[in-house]
Amino acid sequence: MYYKALRKRLKEFESLRGKVSEDKKEELEESIKTIKSYLMKPYTIPETIEECLLSEYQSLIGSQNLWPLCENLAKHVDDDMPYYPYPDLVLSNNDLLELTHDFFKNATSKEIYQLFLKLYRQRKNAYFVDGQDELSFYADSMYLPFDKSYYLRIEKKNEFADVATMAHEYGHGIQFLTNYSGTLLTSLYAFHEIISTFFELLCTEYYTKDATLGKKAIASNYEFWDVTCENAFLLNKEFQILKSIKAYSNNDTNDIKSFINFLIKHSNTEELEEIIGVHPSNDFIYIIGYIFAIELYLIYKENPDYAFYLLKKIMAIDLRKDSESYFKEIIDLGINPTSSLDSFESHLKRELTRL
Repeated sequence: MYYKALRKRLKEFESLRGKVSEDKKEELEESIKTIKSYLMKPYTIPETIEECLLSEYQSLIGSQNLWPLCENLAKHVDDDMPYYPYPDLVLSNNDLLELTHDFFKNATSKEIYQLFLKLYRQRKNAYFVDGQDELSFYADSMYLPFDKSYYLRIEKKNEFADVATMAHEYGHGIQFLTNYSGTLLTSLYAFHEIISTFFELLCTEYYTKDATLGKKAIASNYEFWDVTCENAFLLNKEFQILKSIKAYSNNDTNDIKSFINFLIKHSNTEELEEIIGVHPSNDFIYIIGYIFAIELYLIYKENPDYAFYLLKKIMAIDLRKDSESYFKEIIDLGINPTSSLDSFESHLKRELTRL
């Protein structure tokens, strides 16, 4: 159904070529390009360890200035993990949408809620898969700037995270409605998950106070922390490998490939495969988004209006900037990533005592 709807939109948009005003041509072409990218065959995952390592290097080396953020979160991996119940939650598609709506209505600013409503009115474009492993990911969304239409997909896990993930995906839409450029999915991709993850955390916080869903939200919140710390820990191991590749190759493609072969030949292959084989780079943008979102979330706990002010400022940053300039803009707003990780972890553990 989802792909059928996209093919229909693609045909519709392509028929408009040559018929739209000059100021809409770029948006039309961007929308056509976006739909085509979603209709493409899935990316082929590298199979050999050499291919995997090269792919990981190419994916991550351009964001080396952000690696210390992951390294700081990795320090919070806790082998002595506290017990918390599995946050299972079976909801109808309509219930899931209504819970998402209630969160945005009651826990966000009027401005954010109005933006959300523009997306929520398009909920016929929300597609749900009931845990059949049909998708290779949990959820995704697509924004078409030509007519500001929005599509999302989620493969329901039947746990509280489904609710938070819906808030996450609508968070992407809110950012796109506010300030959209294809660079959010290319040169600024490392920052793509900040806004959405903030809404995910906020949604979970909102439902921790709910008489029915509270305990499941608390457990889900800690699970999110625990899994993300584990992912950061694994990614940090990979960073050490990538640093050595860069040091010995000077970023020359042939040197990189040669050193990768040398490294594999003189390393414990099983250990390398344990790290590289799961493609840690896939988690990088989510870890970065989570770290920044934590700071915004803690600001929200103290001063919701100021948190939404900062959120608006982040969404307004010029999307023509390069990655380092964009990062600097966020820091200049006074958002200091990783400065409050200890506080956030303590907060989550205090919440667990309510279970």
